Amino acid sequence: MQIKRLRKKLNLTQVEFGKIINKSHATIRKYESGEIEVPSNIDELLKLKYPEHFEKKKSSVKILEKLSIPTKDIALRLGLGLRTCQNYINGSQKIPTPIEKLIDYEFGKIVIQNNLLHDEKENYVLGKTLEVERLEQRNAELQKINGLQARNIELLEEQIQLYKDRLKNYEGKSTA
Repeated sequence: MQIKRLRKKLNLTQVEFGKIINKSHATIRKYESGEIEVPSNIDELLKLKYPEHFEKKKSSVKILEKLSIPTKDIALRLGLGLRTCQNYINGSQKIPTPIEKLIDYEFGKIVIQNNLLHDEKENYVLGKTLEVERLEQRNAELQKINGLQARNIELLEEQIQLYKDRLKNYEGKSTA
């Protein structure tokens, strides 16, 4: 979110802007410098209150945000200064059209590959999770069966004992 850009468009100081969102000027300064991230609830409220000041992010900015490549490497690959590249990424400076096209070309393929890898990993994890759930369910069923078998064994042992007792009684009566 471009807090600094919004604050400047509204012609407010950090102190004045802080009063609007109930934050100290030090917190506003940290938001603007990127030292701390703007909480999503504040970001959403500002978008609702000042929708005309928020532009939709272009695909090139989204691409730069999704990359897990250090900013200095992005800047080097695009032939830009580090500060300029950071300004493009955080939205404080508009990306010129030729640079947008270069970003789309250079990094668009990487994002697509990363998304495909992410989907493959996600599918793998989902498959393994389902497999674990099936195994846990089967384990619970087997434990239940083991419990029933143990009970059956107990009942059979009781019956055997009863037959032994009857046999002793029968043998005792037949000898008498």
